[in-house]
This record gives sequence, C-alpha cells and structure tokens, in this order.
Amino acid sequence: MKTFIICGLLVFALIFYIKPIEVLAIPSDQNIAMIKSWALPLPGDQNSGFPITSSFSGNDIYFADSSSNTIGSLDVNTNTITTWNIPTANSLPSSIKYHSSGNVYFIESNANTIGRLAPQTNTITEWAIQSNSSASSAGNNSAANDNIRQFNSVDVDPSNGNVYFIESNANTIGRLAPQTNTITEWAIQSNSSASSAGNNSAANDNIRQFNSVDVDPSNGNVYFIESNANTIGRLAPQTNTITEWAIQSNSSASSAGNNSAANDNIRQFNSVDVDPSNGNVYFIESNANTIGRLAPQNNTITEWAIQSNSTSINSIALGFTGSNEIYFADSSSNTIGSLDVNTNTITKWNIPTANSLPSSIKFDSTTGNVYFIESNANTIGRLTPISSEFTEWKLQEQPSAIEIDSAGSVHYIDENGSKIVRMD
Repeated sequence: MKTFIICGLLVFALIFYIKPIEVLAIPSDQNIAMIKSWALPLPGDQNSGFPITSSFSGNDIYFADSSSNTIGSLDVNTNTITTWNIPTANSLPSSIKYHSSGNVYFIESNANTIGRLAPQTNTITEWAIQSNSSASSAGNNSAANDNIRQFNSVDVDPSNGNVYFIESNANTIGRLAPQTNTITEWAIQSNSSASSAGNNSAANDNIRQFNSVDVDPSNGNVYFIESNANTIGRLAPQTNTITEWAIQSNSSASSAGNNSAANDNIRQFNSVDVDPSNGNVYFIESNANTIGRLAPQNNTITEWAIQSNSTSINSIALGFTGSNEIYFADSSSNTIGSLDVNTNTITKWNIPTANSLPSSIKFDSTTGNVYFIESNANTIGRLTPISSEFTEWKLQEQPSAIEIDSAGSVHYIDENGSKIVRMD
C-alpha cells in the first residue's frame, strides 16, 4: 500500500512540476511546400525556352533544349538526368509530347522534321517532311516556302500512337504513323473545305497561321486553329475530311455572351482544348477578350465575352472532366477566372501580388486546384476555387513553364535552363 501511495505522489509531482515539451505550431495562413531541384547539365545562358512534359506515372520528366540540341529526361526516383543528342544539327527541338508507350515525340523546327525518342533503347528516330514527298490522296502540300514549313505544335493520339502536327507556312496538318513509317498531309486550300458547318474568309489565305492542335481521344478527330482566318478546323482522319467553322463578328453571339472585338478581322485565336467527355472544343479569341466553344455535334458556336476594364486572356485550362468549367488567366486585370458554361457564370479572383502577369494556367484534376505562373513576380501561384484561397510561392528564378504530374506535384524549369524543380 505504501508503494502505491509513493507512486501516486510521484505521478502528481510529474504532472505539476515538469514543464511540458513545447509544440511548434505552424500558423494557419502559412503553407509549406517540399521543394527539390535538380541541376541540368546544360549551358546556363540559353534563355531559349524549355518545353516540358511529365510521364503519366509522375516518375519521369522529359524536356527539350533548343540551344544544346538535346532531349533530356529526369528520373525523380533515382535523381538521374539523361540527355540525348539529336542527330540533325541545329534542329531547334520544341513542342515535346509523351505517349503511354514510353516514347517521346518532338518537333525539329529548323529541320522540317518530327523526332521520336525511345528511352528504353536510347534511340532517336527522325522523319523529315520533304516538299510534296508525302502527298497522298488525303491532301496535297503547297507551302509558299518549303525551306521552313514552321512546325509549331504536336499532339499524339493516345489510342494508336499517331502523331499530328502543324506546318504553319504550308497551311497543312500532318500525321506521322510511326508503326508504318507513313506521313500523310492534309493541305487547307482557300474555301476548299468550306461546308455547311461554316465558311472560310481569311484575309490572307496564303498563310492561315495554324498555331495549335489537339486530338479528341474519344474518336481520333483533330482540331486546330487558323488564326489569320478566324477559323476552327477539324480533321477527321478516318474519312480524310476537313471541316471549318469561321467565327464571324457577332455571328454566334447568344444569351451566353456577346462578342465585341476591337478588330474583327483578326480575332487572334491562340489556344484550343477538347473536352473528351462530350467533344466540345474551347478556344481563346485574344483580340476579342472572349472564350469560345464549338459544339461539333450540332455545328454551334457560343462565345462568352470577358468584360473587364482591361482584359488579356492568354491561357485556359479545362476543369474536371464533364464539369463544363473553364479556368483562365487574365494578365491585364491580374486575375484568375472561371467560366461555368452551364450557368453562363463568370467568376474572377484577384491575385494577391499586384501586376503579377499570370500565365500558363494548369488544372490539377487530383485536388481541383489551379496553378499558374506569375511572370512579373518570379512566383508560382495556386488558387483553391472551392475556398477562393490563393497560395503563392516566391522563387529565386523565373519559371518558364509548369506541368502537374499524376501525383499532384508541380514541376517547372527555370528560364535559364539551369535546373528542374519539383514542388510537392
């Protein structure tokens, strides 16, 4: 009994006389991101831009460096960076795209060439596009200047691995079928493909300025922009059919929005994104401060004008699949915006850092967060739409592009090409 009483007194003394261990509390308004960087074995004074793409597993990041004429890979599991020299000298690689087969496709802008890196075998294969060399029943090639056909966008059909690309100076959409080493081109002739869907009235049909391509994974159709023609085009490879929808001044204005471009001659389309859940196609009309939607099923175009004292939409991202919600970056008004096409509602959030010049908006389908670059502030920002909360990470360098992998980590390469950074 005495032992029990003594033990009780000791416990009492411990509770009242020993100072508890102090717990470090993180303020609720602060956010911590684990940041890891990998130095790149590349010249540090390039300022050439570094397109990046991440693998679906999130374990590999591929990048193109135009100055050193290489394709590179970072394996974040082993902290290993590998670079492959492109066989064609001074090829100016860009617009890199990863395919689930493990192959990586890219454009060689100075060489009129499509390249493929097979990392498993350390092999780079190149397909050169010669003038009229691949013309087939699908189309003919009549570029004004065959020396530089100006490839500027590439996308891969996930279902079959076919690679689609734009030849801006040739008014041409091209397809590489790697399995058969076949290249097919479809040339867009003035009014040649006008159909009931729309008519084409470009001010200058010599150069229609194709600048974006996106494959609809549900059916293999390929959508593209003809900026100088105020036109959205669709290639149906199965039938060798091209259909165009011309955006006329106020021609498609509906209850959803009105179109008030300062210059309707050139509305400056600069992005196209396909919603795989329904086949709708979204695009930006920069000179009109407008987001447009093409519903190919019923040949309907709807436009939403983003009204603001100063508006410059430069980037859009689709929200959750099937949600019909579009996010956009407005650099002039320093805001991130959301368009709900079901209710025709536009919501805008002011970015905390003034004059940050937001761009490169990305949607994280894992969390529903929206990431973007603040170009004037060396900052990556995150908007949580459900709570209207912003988080900003000030960086030592200016990021040139951002990608979000399947685990929700944010990757970027700094503008000087000195390192790859991952934020968890």
